[in-house]
Amino acid sequence: MKKRKLKKSTKKVIIVLLIAIIFGLGVYYVIDNFTAKTPVNTEIKVIDKIEDYGYNLEENETKLYKKLFKDLMKELNKEEIDYEKYAELISKLYIADFYNLENKITKNDVGGLQFIHSLAQENFLLKAKDTLYKNIQSNIYGDRNQELPVVKDISLDSIKEGSFKINDEELDSYIVTLKWTYEKDLDYDNSKEIILVKEDKKLSIVETNSL
Repeated sequence: MKKRKLKKSTKKVIIVLLIAIIFGLGVYYVIDNFTAKTPVNTEIKVIDKIEDYGYNLEENETKLYKKLFKDLMKELNKEEIDYEKYAELISKLYIADFYNLENKITKNDVGGLQFIHSLAQENFLLKAKDTLYKNIQSNIYGDRNQELPVVKDISLDSIKEGSFKINDEELDSYIVTLKWTYEKDLDYDNSKEIILVKEDKKLSIVETNSL
């Protein structure tokens, strides 16, 4: 059986098509690489620590948060800690981080976690991602066009001692009530009751309630 030979015209067409495909792929590669977005640096550095209590201060926190962190550091360095003041500062730091969404890169960057009791952290994360943090747009490429809240100021409304039960154990607690404002009112929460108990040597948040 004789093999059919391709006509010269057919060969030319095939060569032209191959050249066109290769050229097209080359142009696409150049354009794709030219227009590709470059991710921002998502590695957030820790710039200060309170070693004995496991608290970290990250570089992307607000001026308000950094001031509160320094106040906490001073309080915890005292020979005799004022636990009511300690509870107030932890509560304020939690609010300053959790409700300040503008500096979060994705919805997974849930603020205030280091102040939550270890037994409550898992549920806290799940609830946060399903509620307040659910609609945060990613800012991995630094191009987010979404207005998000920035906590401006936090004030103590009241603080009192109480009790809280964990696994059938009744623990002494501090019940802190706070109110806060934002740089711009976007209709987010602005008041909360926060309950803290001792976890080893530090105070941890076990529950937050709307007012």
